[in-house]
Amino acid sequence: MNDLKNRIDYEMSSFYVTDILGKPLSDFEINDILEYERMDKKIHSGEIAEFEEYSYLSIKSAFFKNNSQIPDFFTLDPCGITLFISKRLRDDIVNSNISGSEIRPTNKIITT
Repeated sequence: MNDLKNRIDYEMSSFYVTDILGKPLSDFEINDILEYERMDKKIHSGEIAEFEEYSYLSIKSAFFKNNSQIPDFFTLDPCGITLFISKRLRDDIVNSNISGSEIRPTNKIITT
């Protein structure tokens, strides 16, 4: 799976913390990739008092840097639970009449 963390504009994007089951707990401000990685580890290990151990830092909406090449198939989650596809791949799937999955629009990904 593609790791797009280095292509995200962190100051423009928004983040939140979830509990172990994925329930949103709190919005969280992140300014760069190093802060994201550091805070993700601290939150997950329970080092930040307001969050229980095994909480996660998640992306609410990701703004990608100008001219970022976004692959046709990717995830933003470390476990790859939510998968994203490009409009081009979506159109190819729909036009090929492939069934057995559901494609829903998202406002989680923003490119400029």
